[in-house]
Amino acid sequence: MPSSKKQPTPDLSEALKLNSNKDVIQKLKGQDSLVNFSYQSKFSNSIFGGSSSQHTLIVKLFPYSDSKNISNSYLQTRSSEIKNILDKEMTTLPNFDDIDFKLISNKKEPHQLTLKI
Repeated sequence: MPSSKKQPTPDLSEALKLNSNKDVIQKLKGQDSLVNFSYQSKFSNSIFGGSSSQHTLIVKLFPYSDSKNISNSYLQTRSSEIKNILDKEMTTLPNFDDIDFKLISNKKEPHQLTLKI
């Protein structure tokens, strides 16, 4: 009978620590008034005994201007810029499967973009 070994949960806490890292936040802010980090983990078990997990880094961008006037290309450009900075600054970025970028204005999410890592 095969032993069921649980895979250790990767360290994802660095995502939350970014919120208080002033140097990284200053590099990331750019044209946005606020950048916020969180993460989401999804775990699934197969009826055949296997299990899997998916970890998503969530980056919320709150722009200075009203995002109704911001095109989707803005989010594509900003997500690329932010990903490049995170590649340099975040040692645990490889522990995530995706980065989910959300552009938020007036408490709404008019644009969303997900990048595979």
